[in-house]
Amino acid sequence: MRSQEPFYFSKRECIAFVAIAILMVTSLQNFFYQTPQPTLDSLRYIDYALNIHDHQVFGLSGVNRDKVPAPGNANSPLYPALIAFAIVLDSKLSSSLKCVIIDTAAANCPDHYSLIVGLQNVLVIVTLFCLWLTTIMLFRRSSIAWLAAGLALASTKPISLANYLLTEVLILCLFSMLMLAIVGAWKSGQHHWYLGIGVIMGCLILTRPEYIYLAYTFVAFGIGMSFVLGWKRASIANVIFLLALCVIIGPWLMRNHHHFDRLSITEGYSDVVISYRSA
Repeated sequence: MRSQEPFYFSKRECIAFVAIAILMVTSLQNFFYQTPQPTLDSLRYIDYALNIHDHQVFGLSGVNRDKVPAPGNANSPLYPALIAFAIVLDSKLSSSLKCVIIDTAAANCPDHYSLIVGLQNVLVIVTLFCLWLTTIMLFRRSSIAWLAAGLALASTKPISLANYLLTEVLILCLFSMLMLAIVGAWKSGQHHWYLGIGVIMGCLILTRPEYIYLAYTFVAFGIGMSFVLGWKRASIANVIFLLALCVIIGPWLMRNHHHFDRLSITEGYSDVVISYRSA
């Protein structure tokens, strides 16, 4: 049931939470965690990122770093784009990543991962803040929100994942933002929350393609709510969500249609994943 009571939160408490989250995440990262050399799936994302940076092409080259790769669509592009952005900011990161791609043993590769790990720690802080704010909006009790964020941090998973060049840390951040947007839409009914849901859902899909099925579920739920609340009341929210989603994923779909004649997020990788999981 939607709450009609206006929602207020303390700006001072927000600032205090962010400051404490930064202190805790930074301290835990520096004293208890070390970034391992990238392996397995990380190498695939690194390959994409290097080619985005070096050749402005989303594709895989392997050890042939000077060769311009053919365009690919086996994975979603957002996380490799994040790594490519980190490479722009730190040229030392590029040398480390090229080394681990060429030499998979990576015994003598330089260890210049501080910038990308720092960016991923920022994602962890955003995750904790979204969880904290979502809990306050749900329960209107500060103590429960602090406890929820503390338990999430105590699980060790967020900071641990920030040390790996994998999509999980970005998914955690985006999903926490999605929870916040859903709760905000439920509590207030204001249209900007539906815009946020569509944008975040699009980013989730561009990080891991399986989230397209969650988008389908949201569309089906929106149609169902139209019968309950009335088409005029629910259709605006549905249209805003769909437009925002299409704006985010539309360019990637058109790119794949141009190169592969298919309007799909990814293609050709699902059978490999299924074989891995089955084994």
